[in-house]
Amino acid sequence: MRRESGWRNGSLVWQGTVCWWSVAVNFAEAIKDRKLNGSIFKDFEVTSEISCQFECISEDRCLSYNFLPILGKSTSKCQLSDSDRFIGRENFTKEDGVLYRGIQGICEEEYPCKDNEICVADYRADTHFCKCVTGCPKNCYDYHQNGSTTDGVYWIYPDEEEPFQVLCDMTTNGGGWTVFQRRMDGSVDFYVDWESYKNGFGNLKGEFWLGNDYLHRLTTSANMLFRIDMEDYEGDRRFAKYTTFSVAGESDNYRVTIDGYRGTAGDSLLSKIKPIKNMQFTTKDRDNDVNSNANCAVNNKGGWWYNGCHNANPNGMFPGGSSGQGVTWQTFRGQEYSLKRTEIKLRPKFN
Repeated sequence: MRRESGWRNGSLVWQGTVCWWSVAVNFAEAIKDRKLNGSIFKDFEVTSEISCQFECISEDRCLSYNFLPILGKSTSKCQLSDSDRFIGRENFTKEDGVLYRGIQGICEEEYPCKDNEICVADYRADTHFCKCVTGCPKNCYDYHQNGSTTDGVYWIYPDEEEPFQVLCDMTTNGGGWTVFQRRMDGSVDFYVDWESYKNGFGNLKGEFWLGNDYLHRLTTSANMLFRIDMEDYEGDRRFAKYTTFSVAGESDNYRVTIDGYRGTAGDSLLSKIKPIKNMQFTTKDRDNDVNSNANCAVNNKGGWWYNGCHNANPNGMFPGGSSGQGVTWQTFRGQEYSLKRTEIKLRPKFN
């Protein structure tokens, strides 16, 4: 298969191949008698296809081009597009005499996505993701509604961005819960920095924090219930559920909105003293709590929506530490007792 190639940010033409220094760009094999419409941002005349390629490479937006003859003229038309035949597949139509060519990537080489997905390539990073277009499960509840009853790891598509994997609890309280935190054996250190809490850490099959960016996406895509299940070392299991829960984006330091307690563990998140309601997230390297004398994440060895400081510390030390530093829930076992297990999860709320 012949491919034209080049580099972005600088130029060289050598024996019919466009080269552009800095970032390598390869063009896929041409597709004849097909044209991509609806995403053309530049339309002009050129003397050759190599000139069209040169212009595409010089434009960071360009992902593909149409090249077509102009009747009665020695020049041809070059149409640059900021889409490709995968993203814009509904606009990829037959038209005699037109040549279409896209930038080479994994989507062109071997289509990696399912029938109900669009392959979206990041040509600069040489990666891709599959964007679901029909029948897309936004969370674990969607899988549950479609008949999935097995706990495990699933792919979800909460929005237009890249999908990601989550742990689904398909059995607790009717099932369909998307788990975003689990403590069970102390194998993962939760006393980590802002970037770790932002992107997530741990193992979905063990202990983990899903990631604040993902929490924001999940709670933006649907109105969510919040549930925390907990267990002490005597086998006593309790839960706390909140009927309103959402997390803002990083620009607002993942500020939490939470309300509407019910459950058996007691309300340690909305108590009159040190509630987490409307608090921003705090880590050991990013102090957003309201304690003017100390960083609550440092004092309590975790990351959380600390007030000044807390009545619950699910991300604290495992199996414990000094007062308040363990995995605690004040209204269940108090601040001196570090719990054996916690699991925090979300499910859409339906009025």
